[in-house]
Amino acid sequence: MSTSQNPPPETAGPNLYLAKPRTDKERHIRRLLVANRGEIACRVVKTAQTLGIACIVIYTEEDRDSLHATAGQEAVCLGHISHGRQNPYQDKDLLVQTALDVRADAVHPGYGYLSENADFARAIVAAGLIFVGPSPESILALGDKREAKKFLSMHVPGVPLIPGYNGSSQDEAVLAAEADRIGYPILIKAAAGGGGRGMRIVHHAEDLHEELNRAQSEALHSFGSPDCLLEKYIENGKHIEIQIVGDASGDILSLYERECSIQRRHQKVIEEAPSLWLLDTVRGQMAETARLIAKSMAYENAGTVEFMVDIRTGAFYFLEVNTRIQVEHPVTEMITGVDIVALQLYVASGGLWMEDEILKHGIKSTFGHAIECRLCAEDPAQDFLPDSGLILRWTPGTVFLDLSERQGVRFETALQTGAKISVFFDSMIAKIVVWATTRQEAISKMLAVLKHTVCIGVKTNQHFLQRCLLQPDFANGVYSTQFISGQEQALLHFVLPEPFLDHAMGASIVPTILSRSVTTKGRYRPFSNVRTGFRNQIYDQSNRITDIVSVQNRSTTSIDNPSLWFHINWLQRDNSADVDLYNIQPFSTTATTLEAKTSHRDGESNSAPLIRHFHQIFANMPGCQDSESPRTRTVRVIQSSHHHAAGNITTGSKSPSKLEWAIADLVVENDNRRQSYYIATNPLSRTPLDKERPHRVWCHIPALGTNIMLEQYSKLSFAESHRKYFRNGDAPHSDPERTYKALMPCKVLKVLKQNGEAVKAGDVLLVIESMKMEMKVSAMTDGLFQCALGTGDAVEEESVLCQVLQEQSLNQRGTCCEN
Repeated sequence: MSTSQNPPPETAGPNLYLAKPRTDKERHIRRLLVANRGEIACRVVKTAQTLGIACIVIYTEEDRDSLHATAGQEAVCLGHISHGRQNPYQDKDLLVQTALDVRADAVHPGYGYLSENADFARAIVAAGLIFVGPSPESILALGDKREAKKFLSMHVPGVPLIPGYNGSSQDEAVLAAEADRIGYPILIKAAAGGGGRGMRIVHHAEDLHEELNRAQSEALHSFGSPDCLLEKYIENGKHIEIQIVGDASGDILSLYERECSIQRRHQKVIEEAPSLWLLDTVRGQMAETARLIAKSMAYENAGTVEFMVDIRTGAFYFLEVNTRIQVEHPVTEMITGVDIVALQLYVASGGLWMEDEILKHGIKSTFGHAIECRLCAEDPAQDFLPDSGLILRWTPGTVFLDLSERQGVRFETALQTGAKISVFFDSMIAKIVVWATTRQEAISKMLAVLKHTVCIGVKTNQHFLQRCLLQPDFANGVYSTQFISGQEQALLHFVLPEPFLDHAMGASIVPTILSRSVTTKGRYRPFSNVRTGFRNQIYDQSNRITDIVSVQNRSTTSIDNPSLWFHINWLQRDNSADVDLYNIQPFSTTATTLEAKTSHRDGESNSAPLIRHFHQIFANMPGCQDSESPRTRTVRVIQSSHHHAAGNITTGSKSPSKLEWAIADLVVENDNRRQSYYIATNPLSRTPLDKERPHRVWCHIPALGTNIMLEQYSKLSFAESHRKYFRNGDAPHSDPERTYKALMPCKVLKVLKQNGEAVKAGDVLLVIESMKMEMKVSAMTDGLFQCALGTGDAVEEESVLCQVLQEQSLNQRGTCCEN
């Protein structure tokens, strides 16, 4: 064992000091049940197994493809989330019995779920097991926000509290009177939990009723209690928290601060340590306050004391104590060089700080700077709407970076290619953590890792995170909790720079390269002795390989670039190809655009100009009114590798279907410029020659830091895809403002209107829940409400939630909703 006071700075990266649990006492931990899922389960297992502890993990049918389900020595399936009356991860009796059945010595609750439930901790202890966390009394006194403020007011009166209401009454009239006394804006907070759940900002008294109901409903679903409290909302503040760990003797180890001010919906997005903005005097005062709070309760195990700092005055106020390990604990580990999970197990086994040669001196300083980004399956442009689906490709950015860029980088995730992001779980799918000697180096390293990380299959906030890191306010460290809302235009609605067209044009040839590569490497390729690309008449345009490719940014809709279309003529050489690229917009399929862009001849329907324009694209490309002059490029594939992946997908009530798709990496030299592409194909696409639909390819471009979707058409499939427009003359008309569909699988929590009731634009029609988040469905137009769903109904993606019809439509149809 090293006797140095602190680990050397180079171990602040991936190598952390592990305090070894005691094995000579009654609290010897040999077998550990990890009562959680996802990345935190993997995180706990990794440290526990390193310390020689056997781990038992739990999982449900909905997340059996998660890495955590195979992380331990043993695994127990708890059944379905969707079939039972209670979420198995929140079923105290089931988890205690499971721990006894697998002969566990201890239970680690992770974070979320039952980690701050005093009854669960008490049940674990009553069963003769070790709870890896604070005592039930500490959880009860400090984990509940209301009880914590009462306790501190009595026992540590010097702790600065935010003005608010901490009483037990949940009567709306009482809460309204208290809100008036406090003064708007106020913050409604769930008393029994954290993580941004059950929190709402109210700026005006007339909004209190709706926001209170939503906060209470979300609190009930997340934590089992609807109770809320009120606080004065500090609009220009910084969220700073102090990590502490206490042992059984009441000795409190302080591990310095983290800054968590970049938040959306009161949930942290980016965390860093240490805080660049915090003065040493304030840092010392906050750390001492955190120690006093912990000592007042003889706090044992890991905890976090959270504060809000008013930027204008410099004053700090107590927010809450999280009586568990935090999501963002890795940034503290990186700057202190100490494994916090190991500290938890050390304390739980009866270890004291004074008995450890390193920890008995305390942690006297920090090394370097650490940043954590939470990668979430969500669409920032749609108010961070969660997304779900099949992960077609997951490749951490460290795979593509050199050794110097990989050092000090951690990926905390249970994600893998072929896994399914389920609506039953939180939208956070990975934590990306970097460490460097300086803050600027850490920012640069995080940007490089984000740019090269490949997550294809769901929308993510990956590009949004990069935009945050590039903002001047983040660089200078003076940002507040209003960082995202105050820079919405820059973060959410920006246009990619001019080179996007060049990147899109370069990427447009990827599907053609991929399909030709797969075809030529096929085992039973017809005419295998004929060289690739051979044609009898190579100068006849009709004999050249011709594709139509659309390029669309679908990883997040926050990038305001329209779809781009390219016409590709491909002439294969021995080791390269000559490619003619035409940047086109083939034609619009809407009647209004047709009338503006094409002239009708006497007696013509709308189909005629469409057909003329269609043939113009193929027969006389340079003369097409929507094309540019062709750009002839010489293309050479420098590196190519591909393999197949597989996964299961369930649609509606059908049994799971096994799907396969291709994953590839390409390095392409395009007119002497090299570009890397990380690729996955859509498993629902067929071959490029399929006449019914295009071949869909997802292409991650590190230079853009995001992925784009490409759809490849042959001449035939392109024509067939537009047959309906030729047949009908016009594109079918739809009115999205009157029909509301589920963007992802969800559950209906409330139906707020009656069928036939008149509604106005802006009225809330339904409240739905997906991925542990409640969302409102609001009317976009006036009309009469119709809905065939009820409270508690499960709804599949793309199913109709409700409609707002014009009166005459209602009279004609009677009822409107189809599901």
